[in-house]
Amino acid sequence: MVGVHVSDEEGARRELERGDRHPGWNRGSARAAHADAEYDFELDTTATPVHELARELHESYQACPYPMAFNRLRKRFLS
Repeated sequence: MVGVHVSDEEGARRELERGDRHPGWNRGSARAAHADAEYDFELDTTATPVHELARELHESYQACPYPMAFNRLRKRFLS
């Protein structure tokens, strides 16, 4: 599982740029989405170019042959 993050400031800027989001939507949804999350690795999309994010994702995936985030979540919520 991959956690994808953006700073509150950049998220707010992207909301305005898109024009179809209510102010604060990004911040609220990010807080809710990440509240109880477990990740095998995480990416910050705030200022990193997409090609660099793709490289980071590929390298992280290659370095994580046995992802465990889902198992950690399952144990936490089903135990």
